[in-house]
Amino acid sequence: MRTVVVGVDGSEPSLRALHFAASLVADLPEARLVVGHARYLPALWAPEHVAEDEFADLLDAQAKYVGERVQQELEGRIDRWSIEQREAEPSHLLRDLAREADADLIVVGRRGWSTVEELLLGSVSNRLVHHAEVPVLLVR
Repeated sequence: MRTVVVGVDGSEPSLRALHFAASLVADLPEARLVVGHARYLPALWAPEHVAEDEFADLLDAQAKYVGERVQQELEGRIDRWSIEQREAEPSHLLRDLAREADADLIVVGRRGWSTVEELLLGSVSNRLVHHAEVPVLLVR
């Protein structure tokens, strides 16, 4: 295994996925970890009275938090990692990163922020299991 892609949104399940993926990479001397964070806010969540720049501020704050948290979690554990933060639907981002990095595996947490979100929008893990071109490992 050469490259592992892991999705991180800042939720506890995604941080468990990050730890698991980092453990895999740490045990493989040639492997590297690509962390993907989607700057994504579905239109369904966008109240009409909130300005677009306020949403941009929210996405910026979340991206900053995720970047700092990933750095904190990986510091001293592995040094072969990078983070990609892009505006994209999360499952699309992780599939794209896996293609670009010629990844062998995508790792994601079983659930992200909420059950309500999953009911309304479908889960990232479910979409990946059905559409990814490489194996997907779900971490509980």
